[in-house]
Amino acid sequence: RTYFVRSQGMTDQLLSLRVPKVLVLAGRDRMASDTKLTVAQMQGKFQMVFVPKSGHSIQEDAPQKMTKALEAFASRLSRVVK
Repeated sequence: RTYFVRSQGMTDQLLSLRVPKVLVLAGRDRMASDTKLTVAQMQGKFQMVFVPKSGHSIQEDAPQKMTKALEAFASRLSRVVK
């Protein structure tokens, strides 16, 4: 599957947010066809986390892994804000 952000201008909306961002993707999701999103990730404009062996509803398929990813992001963010 291709990651959904590429549809309906959502990539631009995501990248225009002026806050720290984390994008959590299921292990099967791909964003190779979204060049703008791929370049932005390489430039460090958001953090990306892949959760292997999960489907589209990561929070239901792998709740512990989703929680761990969000906790890690929040922890890094709190160190930067201090």
